[in-house]
Amino acid sequence: LFLRPSIFISLGLVATVTIFFALPDLVFLQTTNSSKFDQISEAGWQSEKLELSPDILTQAISQSSSQHHDPIKIPTPARTARSAIVGAKKQLMPLTNEQMLPGVKAPPRAILERTDVNKTIRDAASLREKINQSIDLEDIPKPKIPLWRANAVMLSDIPAGPQVAVVIDDAGVDRRRTREVISLPSPLTISFLTYATQLDEQVKTASSAGHEIMTHVPMQPINLDANPGKNALNMDLKPAEVKSRLVWALTRIPGHVGINNHMGSRYTSHENGMQLVMAELRKRGLLFLDSRTSRETVGAKLAKIYRVPHAVRNIFLDHDPRPESIKKQLAKLERIAQKKGYAVAIGHPREATIEALSQWLPVLAEKGVVLVPISAIIARREGIPQSLVKLSSK
Repeated sequence: LFLRPSIFISLGLVATVTIFFALPDLVFLQTTNSSKFDQISEAGWQSEKLELSPDILTQAISQSSSQHHDPIKIPTPARTARSAIVGAKKQLMPLTNEQMLPGVKAPPRAILERTDVNKTIRDAASLREKINQSIDLEDIPKPKIPLWRANAVMLSDIPAGPQVAVVIDDAGVDRRRTREVISLPSPLTISFLTYATQLDEQVKTASSAGHEIMTHVPMQPINLDANPGKNALNMDLKPAEVKSRLVWALTRIPGHVGINNHMGSRYTSHENGMQLVMAELRKRGLLFLDSRTSRETVGAKLAKIYRVPHAVRNIFLDHDPRPESIKKQLAKLERIAQKKGYAVAIGHPREATIEALSQWLPVLAEKGVVLVPISAIIARREGIPQSLVKLSSK
């Protein structure tokens, strides 16, 4: 009986010592798990805001497609207390450079698993980055005599000074106004719509007057109410149908030097579809003028990759069809040419545009500005002397 109090005292001491040593670990486990899940929640929100630079996207895409990384293991509540504590301690440690996915600008805790980050990168990267990768152009050989040079307007002598090319597209449908355009001083560049009628006759008349010829290819616009016309290139079509329509368009206009897009605010931003266009232009040796009906166009970018001679429209003359607005646009065209050395304008066969050009073209030389066809602008960009632009196809 006298020993019982000492036994209770001993048991009490043992319990106190056990709680003393066990309690910190339990507290640490609870605290660690709580902070760990808070961290996961916060990192999950931050992972949607990863800052990815275009050059890094390409690098990360190539790495993710060629390498398989093991994910960083994150402790879960299902694990034992010891593994949870050890895992949580590792997660709380800052990730090293080797653990970070190369090129992803994010705080260390924003990366939970490398596989998840790779998926984020793949989802965020569009084909606009992928097309920066090398393309095997040997599969798309160029012709010995490019059509844009064989069909170029021959200019015996181009005076020194800034150059402007005036492209009148939508030609051929309104034959009366097209004739009025053809009667303007040359060399204009006249781009005929593929679905116009009596094209052989109209094109022959324009060529005989000293104008250069292009093909105006209908492409899908963003505005669903706008109808680009027969056989328009549409991003919803299968590649075989796109190619069939494109080949049809490229055989409609005799003696052309290349194409520009009719409408196409949606299609010209479609990388896959525009790659089909550039491949066909390269194969035939035709040039590309980007009408820039959309800021999202990839036309010039792809033309550079496929090494298709190209230029970009600087000015729309008659987006506002009022005569005073057209005159302001012509003055702006002159200023751009004087600053850059050359400029490209696009207009349409409209009464106000024809009237403004009939007054502007005859006095252009007096201002020291030289009117040239689009092939001359392309040759200048390609570094080809004007005397060597025209090549014989015979």
